[in-house]
Amino acid sequence: MRTASALIGICAAAILILFFVPMSDACDVPVFRYALERWPPDAYEAYVLHRGALSSKDNTIVEDLQKGADGQPANLKVETIDLEKRELPKERNIQAPKEQSDLPWLVVYPPMSFPESAVIWSGHLKDAPVKALIDSPLRRQISKRLMAGDVAVFVFLECGIKKKDDEAFALVEAAVKGLPKTVARPNTSPEMPEEQSADNKTDDLIPVSFTLLRLSRDDPQEKIAVEVFLQSEADLKSFTDPIVFPVYGRGRALYAFVGKGINEDNIRGAFAFLTGPCSCQIKEQNPGTDLLLAADWEGSLSGRLMSVEDAPPLVGISQFVQAPSSAPASAPSTSKEINGAPPPASNAKSGVGGGLLFNVLIVVLICLAAVVAGTIAVKRHGKS
Repeated sequence: MRTASALIGICAAAILILFFVPMSDACDVPVFRYALERWPPDAYEAYVLHRGALSSKDNTIVEDLQKGADGQPANLKVETIDLEKRELPKERNIQAPKEQSDLPWLVVYPPMSFPESAVIWSGHLKDAPVKALIDSPLRRQISKRLMAGDVAVFVFLECGIKKKDDEAFALVEAAVKGLPKTVARPNTSPEMPEEQSADNKTDDLIPVSFTLLRLSRDDPQEKIAVEVFLQSEADLKSFTDPIVFPVYGRGRALYAFVGKGINEDNIRGAFAFLTGPCSCQIKEQNPGTDLLLAADWEGSLSGRLMSVEDAPPLVGISQFVQAPSSAPASAPSTSKEINGAPPPASNAKSGVGGGLLFNVLIVVLICLAAVVAGTIAVKRHGKS
């Protein structure tokens, strides 16, 4: 029976390999470029609640929300709901005003990746800050710098205590200035000899740049931007320290650094993640929450795409483990010190993918057949 036991051991090893070894390599485009070129920003949702037909003035406000800003499209989806004809969407916990005089009512929600209770703005439609909702000087700067090729825009959100703000800002400023000015294009080919890979690192350098912006919580033009940043993680409003947000891709806040988390190691950790190989092409399985802003991302990238072979997303055991209810990607938002490396993606899907499951079943069937054949052979050998 030793032969059968050996076969069982080999089959078990084969199954483990299927689970723990990724089924494809990472692409050779850095995360920040892949996110900029291939990850459309998640849409915010604006609901206009009313009874009966909207007035022409109200319709104009709705149209202005849908247009974007200065010809730039915004990642905002606007939906009107006549409460006499339709029920409120069940996926959002929308509370309609009780008083008829409060209608039409506007409520703006962030993407589903935000905490469940997050609301960006709500109020009477006529009071809606239409332009400020989707555009502001800070957000224009963010989109401009990211379109120009910045790896990240570090947004420093002040706490309002001057000494604290100045000390923390100086630390971030020094850390950002100390980041490398070039990085090697990630090499993900396992067949490439180590010597050749080292040569490529010097011959295929990508210039990188960063921008640091300072944001006051009391800036009247940036009320919505401040609200979006603070709503991006469930506990951020409870902190009285400065907060730093590395923003990359198409206006995606990676995560927040707070208090002791604002340090050189964490800044470099964010840099290492954003300039490293894009190991998972599925946006939702990477950390971050998208900002609400107006920008023509597709138009700005015309003729400037980095070449990359479109590969299927990586498949490994980590993608089939149910993520905890508190997002791991949000861990750096606390004031505790972390090690600098970005946490794993927070939205990993639970369950086993169809392709992997099929492969496992095939291996199991082959193993069973091999065990049966081995057992029969052992018995015949014993009889002879």
